[in-house]
Amino acid sequence: MADVAQASPPRLAPRSSGSHETRFAQAILAPAAVIVFVVMILPIFANIYISFQSIPWGGEWSFAGFDNFVVLANEPLLYIGLRNTLVWIVVVTTGTIVLSFLTAALLNSGIKGQQFIIFLLLVPWVLPIPVSAVGWSWIYNGDFGILNYFLADVLGIESAYGWAWTGHPDTAFTSVMVTEIWRKFPFYTIITLAAMQTIPKTLYEAAEMDGAGPVARFFHVTLPGLKPVFVIVILLNLIWTFQAFPMIYLLTSGGPLNSSQVMGTLIYYLSFNSLKFDLAAAMGTVTIGLLLIITVIYIQFQKIMARQK
Repeated sequence: MADVAQASPPRLAPRSSGSHETRFAQAILAPAAVIVFVVMILPIFANIYISFQSIPWGGEWSFAGFDNFVVLANEPLLYIGLRNTLVWIVVVTTGTIVLSFLTAALLNSGIKGQQFIIFLLLVPWVLPIPVSAVGWSWIYNGDFGILNYFLADVLGIESAYGWAWTGHPDTAFTSVMVTEIWRKFPFYTIITLAAMQTIPKTLYEAAEMDGAGPVARFFHVTLPGLKPVFVIVILLNLIWTFQAFPMIYLLTSGGPLNSSQVMGTLIYYLSFNSLKFDLAAAMGTVTIGLLLIITVIYIQFQKIMARQK
């Protein structure tokens, strides 16, 4: 019994440094997590809640069920917005990817002044969107825009005189898409160029020794090496392109005659012009659902690419 009494009490195992590091990391990330929740997560759930409410101007809110979605289903503007959004996604994504790939291939070929060209390429990307929109609005101006001057006075296309590119239903949407491609392709050019430079030159040399020409080396060496990057670039571009609003609103405001309306501009129009906040929220919920689908596809591709590695 004396031996038991004199025995020292068991010591607690020292806490691992990993637990301290975990708490420290959680403390550092907590403010950012709160900001993300307040600024992003909470508004999403608030929007979904509002989309199921009836909000008469100056009246009391009441639960409306799916009435707002039924109204939207019978609204022609919704289908105009969905169609234009789909066209916007396909054209801007395709144009951006193709142009960025061609530019990256040119830069990767060893062209002189590569660093200076890359610097110039980054200008459209780093410029604030309002600055880019103002610049392009001057280019597209029907009376003294440089585009009409080039077409009419240099190329001799007299029909270009006085043509308002962003003020005509036939060309407004196309003009905005061209501007968006110009703004976005430098970023993807840099990503594609970086991926091209990671492809070992020994693969090109081996292919050339086997008698492969430039076209064969392109299809059998360059494209397989860029496949992982292409998947990520395309999916990211789809997600970012789907959220089209600033450039369209600043250049055309969705007009003329709704020719350039997309989901983002329609939500703004319903909210702040028509004051139909419930319908705008319902359209926002539809947009969130479509974005979630694209995001899930992106995550699944990421998992597939990780397993392949």
